[in-house]
Amino acid sequence: MLWCYTMKNRVARLVKIGKMEIFEEELPPLQKDEVLVAIKSVGICGSDIHYFLEGGLGSFKQKLPMEMGHEPSGIVAESLAPKEFKKGDRVTIEPGRACFFCDWGLKGKHNLCENVKFMGANAPGALADYVIVHKSQLAKIPPKMSFAIAALLEPLGIGLHATNLIRPKNTESVAIFGSGPMGLCLMKVLQRTGMKEIYMADILPYRVKFAEEIGASEAYPFKKAVAAIKKITNNHGTTYAFDTAGTQDSITACGEVVSVDGIIGLIGIPTEDYINYNPHRLRTKEIRIQNVRRSNQTIHDCVKLFSDDLELGKLITHSFDLKDVQKGFNLVSEYKDGVIKCVITNK
Repeated sequence: MLWCYTMKNRVARLVKIGKMEIFEEELPPLQKDEVLVAIKSVGICGSDIHYFLEGGLGSFKQKLPMEMGHEPSGIVAESLAPKEFKKGDRVTIEPGRACFFCDWGLKGKHNLCENVKFMGANAPGALADYVIVHKSQLAKIPPKMSFAIAALLEPLGIGLHATNLIRPKNTESVAIFGSGPMGLCLMKVLQRTGMKEIYMADILPYRVKFAEEIGASEAYPFKKAVAAIKKITNNHGTTYAFDTAGTQDSITACGEVVSVDGIIGLIGIPTEDYINYNPHRLRTKEIRIQNVRRSNQTIHDCVKLFSDDLELGKLITHSFDLKDVQKGFNLVSEYKDGVIKCVITNK
């Protein structure tokens, strides 16, 4: 069954390094179990900025022009999955469409699916008026949740996936290097698990201040963080250390601050292909390293966890209309005007 219609769709694409442009084109027809979503809000992610500034991740470079955006929310405009989603439903979107049939999908590792279609990578991006997604990618959001907060559910989902992998005890301590949106979302997830002792660090003073304002136990300038965290933990360090910045220095700092028998979680995406670490320091403390790739079917749980958390709105400091997408990317890539999270919106 096909749902046929003729509708113009604006789509933002990266056409060259540092340059976004808006294209207009017709939408393809809906297929069985697909849903047309009118996009209301899309977050600009740190990985989007990698593409915007460098054209890719490490030595992997994407062919341009490329669509972008994978932190979306919106309203169902049409549906060929009417039992699950009807016109007018308010939804958030899981950007990865897993096949559910490959070896990793059958083992529950849907984020590692061999055939995954990921928005803004090898599938149409969410920086558009409309997107077509499979019903498995959608979750309804409550009326009181804003579309901007719903767009945060994707990075919150990564934070939840990381905690599901590591299973931190809420009686222990954690250090998070990187107080941008991903680090702050991880902090919010850890707080929901009951963890009290959370230390944040960043190279940008305004982010250090912001982390303190929204609930970090302490937040430090990056250069002072390791010494300060060791001092406050009586030189034991923290049981868990997360890198959300993806730099050589931040990953090294995780190894310095994590305690004996601790765990390092790597969430940040480096610009380089290879990162060095001191194996002797990690070996003598029997440190475990957990890599984290995207999220694994966490979107419904995030709706449950954060449906009543209006404080999340504090993370969203800037908003631009789709027609001004270039301004949004410029702002985020240059860390201007105290930006934490910038969203692109459609009215």
